[in-house]
Amino acid sequence: MPGLKGWIVFAVLLFSGGVLASGLPVEKRTIESKTAQVEISVAYPQTGNAAIDAQLRQWAREQADDFRNVDAEDVGPGLSWSLDIDYRVERNDGKLFSVVFGIDSYAGGAHPNHNSVAFNFLLPEGAQLDIEQVIQGRKGLQRLSALAIARLNAMLLPDESSIPEMIQQGAGPEWGNFQTFVLLPDRLKLLFDPYAVGPYSSGPQEVTLPLSELKSVLRADPRTPVPSFDCGKAGTPIEHAICTSSGLAQLDLRVARVYRQRSSTGDPDYDARVRAAQRAFVGQRNARCGGRLGAALESCLTQMYQARLAELDSAY
Repeated sequence: MPGLKGWIVFAVLLFSGGVLASGLPVEKRTIESKTAQVEISVAYPQTGNAAIDAQLRQWAREQADDFRNVDAEDVGPGLSWSLDIDYRVERNDGKLFSVVFGIDSYAGGAHPNHNSVAFNFLLPEGAQLDIEQVIQGRKGLQRLSALAIARLNAMLLPDESSIPEMIQQGAGPEWGNFQTFVLLPDRLKLLFDPYAVGPYSSGPQEVTLPLSELKSVLRADPRTPVPSFDCGKAGTPIEHAICTSSGLAQLDLRVARVYRQRSSTGDPDYDARVRAAQRAFVGQRNARCGGRLGAALESCLTQMYQARLAELDSAY
């Protein structure tokens, strides 16, 4: 664990300790469409930072496209589906650009749905920051989880309709529980969707933790590559390439995260297919990229991981 010294280094790297640089200019962009079956309005920011803008634009288009491609027969007569996405910029100080999207949708059922998605980008490079790059290892995750559960217990347990088991599960020590976060100069904000840590009637929940309570488990440098495996045990050129590239490490981590979710549904046949596909991916990755070096190796691995992530994101 980095301890107090590591936390100070972390703070200097992110916050500079002096006058903060000016933030990015933000312009609102929208995607809108309306048919008899589906109405869509998606707003997203444009900042002038090419890396940030490309990622947010792609994400916004994917949300609209996924909702737009609904079959009219699924909607039903006399009904319409709707998707409304707006955003708020939580941080824009020249060190990080953080934006939270609020997603309101109705696709039939008893009530509309509300979800949040957050992006944190390191500046000036515009690289996305994952929670694993903020919090140090398994012990850090356990500390984060314990603090979040304590806050949620105090917030939700007086409500008779809340369920303690949902808090333990939704804020338990799993990285996937803390992907919707905002890193602010002095605190970490965690966002939980309805149903994540309580019943729908409790609504979305927000937990704010001062960085001072996390100082012993903050990573000293959030730009350090954090793949899904221990880089101290890296043995192949592919593993070493992943451990020296923040972009590749992040892709490896995301593929591993989604793979764990997809292969743990409880359906034996489905889970077995996902595991078999993942083994096939690793074999193909090694066969196609193993003989390459330098930029060629990184390009090959990037393409392979991006394709696998897209495959995992789609239904088997």
